[in-house]
Amino acid sequence: MPKNNQQLIASYQEAVGVDVAALSTQDTGIRLRQIPGGTQGSPVGTQVFLPPDDPGDGDTYEIIDADGSCNGLAPMIVTAPTGTLIANVVNTIELVFPEINARFTYEAEFKNWTFDLSGIVSIASGVVEAGTVSGQAFPGNYTPGQSPGTLLWVASVTPSVAGQFKFEMTLTVEASVADSLSIQVATVGGLESVSGGQSDPEGGITWETSTSPVTFTATATPTTAITNVQQVPAGEQVTITVTGVVTVPLAYPGTATSGELARCGILCTLFTAAAGTALSDLALEVTISESV
Repeated sequence: MPKNNQQLIASYQEAVGVDVAALSTQDTGIRLRQIPGGTQGSPVGTQVFLPPDDPGDGDTYEIIDADGSCNGLAPMIVTAPTGTLIANVVNTIELVFPEINARFTYEAEFKNWTFDLSGIVSIASGVVEAGTVSGQAFPGNYTPGQSPGTLLWVASVTPSVAGQFKFEMTLTVEASVADSLSIQVATVGGLESVSGGQSDPEGGITWETSTSPVTFTATATPTTAITNVQQVPAGEQVTITVTGVVTVPLAYPGTATSGELARCGILCTLFTAAAGTALSDLALEVTISESV
């Protein structure tokens, strides 16, 4: 049963110019003003901790940018207590839009916080499609045993809210010898260009082909998010499905404090343990969407 919703009078904290704030189970929410700002590459913001003391099932807390000071250099950073997750995925999320209002509701059974956004991002509710490979792609430029492997596909995305992207990829492959096949998914900020390969005209996903590898340039270094290792037998066609949620960096271009969010990348690399393994009959399907 919700605890904080039993109150007859709403109780909001006021936090002005602070970099850390914490909610209690007795609060209705918190109103942030004068969120501290940083510089490009070193944002500051206000980190708000959700109540750690046994919140009740259905408890809802609001975190509000009351003066419009939230942006990419001065984000609202929301952190769940130890042992709980936000959206069943992460412990911390960053919100970067001015005048945003975020409502977090606790699900005691699953130790999970769901959240709803309103304000400037009210039109961006639900799921935003970030890209889909139409039908099947057929990559074919794989080099066995090459470290760090072949860049299988690159997705160019622009975060709408918190940068949480769900991906699902299906890869069909046949190996010449029994081997360990590794698939790594990474994220990178400041994606400037993607070249080579073949692109889906509707989705923003580019995959490598037998005559053209995929390359990219970015202002940041890729960060590995998910590694999936599959044991594949010799001479048998195997279908591998990898799903997950990754968080891409949120950053404004240049030193601006407002404007369009910078493009980011989701990268998938494929490699084998044995140098002599040849892969054939590759077929690829990828779908990516942003939860907002």
